[in-house]
Amino acid sequence: MKKVLFCSIILLSLAFFGCKKEKTPTACFTVEYYGNPPTHVDKLTNCSTDADHYEWDLGNGQKSASTDISYPSYTTGTYTVKLTAYSATEKKTDVATKTITIY
Repeated sequence: MKKVLFCSIILLSLAFFGCKKEKTPTACFTVEYYGNPPTHVDKLTNCSTDADHYEWDLGNGQKSASTDISYPSYTTGTYTVKLTAYSATEKKTDVATKTITIY
């Protein structure tokens, strides 16, 4: 009887304390321009929190899974950049978007 009680307590403890709740990521990025008005982008810096991995859509046909993007290729025009931040299981995501204009 003591063995059954002990095993029950262990199983309940694992069920209660063993399951860590996955955090929801918050997507965030900044854009560093060169020139005034901007003639190109120097860097897209990821400032997301609670994310395991990322997917960038640079708005110019390019995608990347890098954390940060240095010297993305843009010609004159307006682009919508999207960063998706994923939790480890990909059950939780968040998206940040910014519109950039290159002159």
